[in-house]
Amino acid sequence: MTSTSLEGFFDDGILDSLRLSGMATTVYHLFEDSLYKGKNVTSGDTIIMNFKEKEINNIIVNGGSQGKYTPDSLTNKTGQPLKYSAEKIDYNIKTEKTKLIGNAKAFHENTDLEAGYINVDWPTKMLYAYPKSESDSTYKFIKPKITEKGRDPMVGKEMIYNLDTKRGKIIYGKTKADDGYYKGSEIRNDKRFQRFRSLFEKLHIIKILENKLETWNYEKLNEADRIALEIKRKIN
Repeated sequence: MTSTSLEGFFDDGILDSLRLSGMATTVYHLFEDSLYKGKNVTSGDTIIMNFKEKEINNIIVNGGSQGKYTPDSLTNKTGQPLKYSAEKIDYNIKTEKTKLIGNAKAFHENTDLEAGYINVDWPTKMLYAYPKSESDSTYKFIKPKITEKGRDPMVGKEMIYNLDTKRGKIIYGKTKADDGYYKGSEIRNDKRFQRFRSLFEKLHIIKILENKLETWNYEKLNEADRIALEIKRKIN
């Protein structure tokens, strides 16, 4: 760890916390079953390291908070690093979870994610995004939005993204496409959904994804049979 100022606070002679101020940076290495998984570098104006039973319990970063997780190329499928930022970052050492609180952003390969609050579970490589943190309502309400390179953004109430598979899911989401407007209770950002979406665009289909997926609307109703056969042939 580095900073221009370091202060230690004690409770009954036992170290309670450390406060790093001024261009503060910490580096934390992640291990799982003795295997090295990668390193997590965080920086900000101020970093507070809280101790519990003489061990670091959590690390809180405030002011210009940002971080970068770089996975080990030999033990991780993730491959590319994950860059993230927020008004406040709270990393719990024991649970290995990072809370990005307030104007949270995460960047992974060709995918950008924005939300009011993002919870990163490092052991499972899962990201959970919400409009705001339930425990802290002082920050701005921002609906989760995921943007992939070359695709329209998707916005929803909640979002889940897997760093290993690079697949995500938006709950109560919506996305705007060239030939129509897609909306529904659940939008999956995986290869199967992308195949459907590409096919809808190619065949000029307008599809409304409701809770029940039986409703189909076509630009030319007299071509319904032909389009149905084409979809069946393409998917099989």
